[in-house]
Amino acid sequence: MLAMISVIVVLLLVFIAMVLIWRQIMTGQVTHATTHLRELSQDYLKRHEELKDRQSEGDKRYQDQIESAKAEGERLRAKLLEEAEAARVRLVAEGKAESERLVNQALAARDVMQQEMDATMSHRAVAQARQLVQEILPAPMRQIMQAQWVEELMEGLKALPKLETAEPVKEVRVASAFALTAAQRQRLQAGLEALVGHPVTLQETVEESLLAGLMLTAGHLVLDGTLTSKLEQAARSLHAS
Repeated sequence: MLAMISVIVVLLLVFIAMVLIWRQIMTGQVTHATTHLRELSQDYLKRHEELKDRQSEGDKRYQDQIESAKAEGERLRAKLLEEAEAARVRLVAEGKAESERLVNQALAARDVMQQEMDATMSHRAVAQARQLVQEILPAPMRQIMQAQWVEELMEGLKALPKLETAEPVKEVRVASAFALTAAQRQRLQAGLEALVGHPVTLQETVEESLLAGLMLTAGHLVLDGTLTSKLEQAARSLHAS
C-alpha cells in the first residue's frame, strides 16, 4: 500500500513537472509569437509609411511636372503671339511700302504721259498716248490710280449741290475702266442718292478703253473722271494753244 502511494506521489510529481514544463514551453512560444507579431506589425507600419512617403513624393513630382508643363505652354503661347504680332507688323509695313512704291510709280508714269501729251495735237496722238499708258502702266497700277480717283470723285460728290431735274433720276450709268469693288459701289451709290435725294439704281459697264477712272451720267449731269478724258482734254488744250 505504501509503495502504491509512493508511485502515485511520484506520478503526480512527474505530472506536475510536465505541466510546468509544458506551460513554460507554451508561454515561451506565445511570447515568441507575440514578439513576432509585434515585429510584423512594426514592419507593416514602416512599409506603410514608406509607401505613403513614396506616394507623396510621386504626387509632388506629378504636380511639379503639371506646373512645369503649364509654364512651358504659357511660354510657347506668349512666344507664338509675339511672333504673330511681329509678322503682322512686318506684313503691314511691307504692304504699305509696296503700295507707296506703286503709287509713286503710277504718279511718275502719269508725269511721263503728261510730257508726252504736251507734244500731242491730234486724235492720233491721243490714241498713241493711250497705247503708251497701257504699255507703261500695267492693269494693277491703273487700278491703284482708279481707286484714288474714285475716292476723289466721291469727295467731289459731297461738295455738289442737290441735283434738280425735271424728272426724278432713277438710274445712274457708271462706265468704269475696272469693275468697282463692293465697298466702292456702296459708297458711290450712297453719294449719288444723297445728291439726287432719293434711291437710284446703278447701271455699271466696264470699258477698258477708259484706261482708269470712271464716268457718271445722272440725268443731264455728266462727271467724267477717266484717264482717257484727261488725255483728250490735254490734247485739246495743246491744240488750242
